[in-house]
Amino acid sequence: MEPPKWKKVKGEEHTLTNGSVEYDLLGLEEYACEMANQGWRLIRVTMGSQLTFVACEPGQFVYRTALTVKKNGFFDKDAAASMEKTLGADGATVVEQRTSLGAKIGIIFERPAALGPFELTKDLDSRILEYGARKQYSQGAGITFLIIALLYIPLSIVIDNLAFIAIGVCFIAIAGNYLRPVKKYTELIAELKAQREGAEA
Repeated sequence: MEPPKWKKVKGEEHTLTNGSVEYDLLGLEEYACEMANQGWRLIRVTMGSQLTFVACEPGQFVYRTALTVKKNGFFDKDAAASMEKTLGADGATVVEQRTSLGAKIGIIFERPAALGPFELTKDLDSRILEYGARKQYSQGAGITFLIIALLYIPLSIVIDNLAFIAIGVCFIAIAGNYLRPVKKYTELIAELKAQREGAEA
């Protein structure tokens, strides 16, 4: 991993932009852990891609993310509160309520590495369900924005307004960002199912 390219430094706080994690909970989790291993503790996420860190001991913290939306795509307040209470008793704290385009979609948890392995789910079935829900959410959101984009672009031709083409292109970019993690979740689910089958054999 390359050294961080800070966008802003204010006192002890160092902020950078990482657009690749804005729509990817697992990507954010992995990046936060990589930064912690380099000696940077994540303390805040702003506008999805603005990440703020302070110095810490290398490997001092571990991060995990959790999807907190219902099947209808809306924020599950009760599930989020229950998860915060359960993981709080296990030494974890909330860094941020993760948002995407202004909507709450998940939580970023931090836990001192000295407390041992940190997993939100303790068994393979639960992890498969979690990654399946993330895949479904990313896929659904990506397809929705793609459909919206495909409506805007023909509309720009009908009313002869290039601004609608620009809007359509923006929606295509958002759709691509949402769809990017789908392949990763598909591979993780297949890997976990193989592990489960191996354990049952």
